[in-house]
Amino acid sequence: MYNGAVREWHRRRWLSLSLAVAGALVAWGASHAFPLLVGRLPFAPFMIVGGLLTLYGGREPGLLMALLGLIATTWMLDPPVRPIESVGAALISLPTIWFIDGHRRAVRALHESERRYQHLCELSSDVILNDDLEGRIVSINGAGPRLGGYVAESMIGRRSVEFVLPESHQQVIEARRKLLATGPGGAVALEVNLRGADGSTIVADVRTGLAVSDGRVTGFHTVVRDITDRRRLEEQLRQGQKMEAIGRLAGGVAHDFNNLLTAIVGFSDIALDGLGANHPQAQNVRHIMEATDQASQLVRQLLAFSRRQVLQPVVLDPNEAVAKLGSLLQRLIGSGIALDVVLDPRVGRITADPSQLTQVLMNLAVNARDAMPEGGRLTMTTRQVTVPDPIVRGGARVAAGSYVVVAVADTGCGMDQGTQARIFEPFFTTKPEGEGTGLGLATVYGIVKQSGGYIWVDSEPGRGTQFELYFPCTSDAGEQSAEHAETATIRGSETVLVAEDDPFVLQLAVEGLLAQGYRVLGAADGAQALALAHEHLQSIDLVLADVAMPALSGLDLVDRIRQLRPAIKVLFMSGHALPPSVSAPFLWKPFTPHSLARALRTVLDGAN
Repeated sequence: MYNGAVREWHRRRWLSLSLAVAGALVAWGASHAFPLLVGRLPFAPFMIVGGLLTLYGGREPGLLMALLGLIATTWMLDPPVRPIESVGAALISLPTIWFIDGHRRAVRALHESERRYQHLCELSSDVILNDDLEGRIVSINGAGPRLGGYVAESMIGRRSVEFVLPESHQQVIEARRKLLATGPGGAVALEVNLRGADGSTIVADVRTGLAVSDGRVTGFHTVVRDITDRRRLEEQLRQGQKMEAIGRLAGGVAHDFNNLLTAIVGFSDIALDGLGANHPQAQNVRHIMEATDQASQLVRQLLAFSRRQVLQPVVLDPNEAVAKLGSLLQRLIGSGIALDVVLDPRVGRITADPSQLTQVLMNLAVNARDAMPEGGRLTMTTRQVTVPDPIVRGGARVAAGSYVVVAVADTGCGMDQGTQARIFEPFFTTKPEGEGTGLGLATVYGIVKQSGGYIWVDSEPGRGTQFELYFPCTSDAGEQSAEHAETATIRGSETVLVAEDDPFVLQLAVEGLLAQGYRVLGAADGAQALALAHEHLQSIDLVLADVAMPALSGLDLVDRIRQLRPAIKVLFMSGHALPPSVSAPFLWKPFTPHSLARALRTVLDGAN
């Protein structure tokens, strides 16, 4: 680097000397060629040429030119100029050379600054534009056309407000009026909706200030930033937070409602056994139990949305699951809609609850049928995709890996962007009042997310709708779990500690187990159950505990009891799913005394 700098210094010195010598020869020749014109100012050509050299070559050739001019006019001209005059002329030329060189440097710095400014403007992803006092665009950087899809030449000369949607016109006009009233130095920030060349809406953050030249306002400087994606992500975040809050509310309501349903269905079952099958009121009790079962399904939908329902995932072939639905779906959607099932034989296996996957596909098929009242085509496909690196799609971060995609597409009426943004909200429906609960797609969303998958929708009005469900592939090649054979007997004589904070459910469990021969210790909360466990520690064969109880939950209760008796058997009951970190026998609410006794017997007779 040092040697390169030295070579550059020598090159500049030789160039300055060459320019000065050449300039001196030109000036000396002009003095000889035009003696009448030069007159008694023979130093003038040297000063003129020296000024030009300074202007274009810098201070050094100008100073050399002044020295050579002094020598030439004093000793080489005929008649020669008096030395005192040459010296005076040379001294006069020195400040001139300094002034010209300073001007040259200032002009070069200005040009360099402008070049850097232009370069930065072109590099910026923000739109930077200047318009005059009438609002006509004078200049715009390259981001302008990229933002809206316009041609740059077509934007110059047009009023900037032409690219603003009508609802934002007044906002822009008022902002500029405010700027003009405030004067130079101020700036205004606002958010406006712009119109793209294709008619799309662009949400933009706009910052505008006054353009001033020689103390006079000449127009406006404006910086425009596209924040469409940011606003969309913020809306998705708000939507996610709202859905999470509703999910927590739904989960809490479902828990309490499941306790009531457990009491209703349980005592109805006891009443039915007492009445006998031929009693006149037996059918009414059966109707109560059927209605309770329907209510339980509604609660399961709420829990599916809140991702707290109990799943029984197994390793399954998605092609087989979709194919089994074929004939059922055709009857469901009717003969006016053609059903195409296209299965990729190369797809891998997934881990999911078969019944919940069936519910997801049936819900999507019903929605597709309703979107095609005049008939159409419903297509279900499977394929396998690989995501090499984590990506963000629809506001969700998709982890890298292999996925099986189950797609459900229809040729129906489609949806606009506003509807798509809300379709997974609970209780949101586009159907007429009284038709549909608005939980179908919310349930689908909850099941897919709880299965570790992702779901997206792609739709346009008049062009149909396609749902894509991404399920992670599993490397587990295990067979599907078979249903356990029903225990031959449900009676027993063991001692069971029952912990349940709902009095109706506690009474039902205690009476039901007593009727089957068990010895029962009933506790109305976790603390009371812990005290009973300390008192009867060695005689208790199984702990039946509600997962969610105030003060001391069922999980904490069991942890404390197992510190004293690690091998004690446990059966949890709840209307919610167990946390993923907990693996234990589980009984879903609502249950009947018979189903409780069967589950209890299975745990007592099974491995620890």
